[in-house]
Amino acid sequence: MNIFNKPDKLYIETTNLCNARCVFCMYPKIHGTFPVQYMQQDLFESVITDYTNMGGRQISMTPTVADPFTDNLFHERINYLEKSKIEKVFLYSNFIAFRKPIQDAFENLKNIILDISISMVGWNREMYDKLMGIDKFDKVISNLEILGKILNKNKNIRANVTLRHYENSPTLMQDLNNMVNICRKNNIRTVNAHDFDTWGGLLEEEMKNNKYLSGKVRKRLPRTKPCEVTYRKPLITVGGDYKVCECRDVHYETKIGNVKEKPFSQLWYSEELKNFRKLFYTPDKLPNICKKCEVYAPYEKVSYL
Repeated sequence: MNIFNKPDKLYIETTNLCNARCVFCMYPKIHGTFPVQYMQQDLFESVITDYTNMGGRQISMTPTVADPFTDNLFHERINYLEKSKIEKVFLYSNFIAFRKPIQDAFENLKNIILDISISMVGWNREMYDKLMGIDKFDKVISNLEILGKILNKNKNIRANVTLRHYENSPTLMQDLNNMVNICRKNNIRTVNAHDFDTWGGLLEEEMKNNKYLSGKVRKRLPRTKPCEVTYRKPLITVGGDYKVCECRDVHYETKIGNVKEKPFSQLWYSEELKNFRKLFYTPDKLPNICKKCEVYAPYEKVSYL
């Protein structure tokens, strides 16, 4: 099969709302500059249908800057996916809004595998408030306990807490051990993440001046080949825009079309996408977000376009 036949997974942003104000994220800087939106269900279903007709079986419901659980229809999306050809769903969440309708949908999963990553930066109440920008540490711990009970009942769900390391906290190791023990108690895996980024330079000053994170910013790699996200991780926004980059493009610099005007399957094979990939061979022509992005990784399978 042609390795470019379809992406590894399709990212679908069903909302652009977040309930945290993380100091390492762009959301606090752009919040209020756009209307809060939720993807229309008919659009969601049409994108899923088009993607599965291509042979796609994996999606991620992780927005660029938002939390998937703030979507009031999230549980209904999961129920729809249960009846679709999708086999596996990934999502990344702060887990603050893990409410009863979502819990019920998770308990009743039968046909899809759900892989959840939970972001934890700040491993006690004080540090969580400082870094996540909201006093919800105790709420998240309570939600992890609820999740643990669901995991015991439903083996279709896999979960990990991503412990994103910071520095200059006097109780760092004690707090880390406490978090690991909480996760183990609830049968939740832990993953250590040791770096942050500047969102393509958009948070350069903020990260440099943050005493907890300044030493954790990863290095930028030279652009040698198209970024892996251009082949593996396209994102459809809440309004139907196709963004080549799912992870850091908050200003729509990588938009190549809209699925309301042209189906995802056509945009995936389009000249617009091919031309965007070619920009990496002349990096000065890349959008600003791509020029300074620390998340960039060359797609090693590419030997031609």
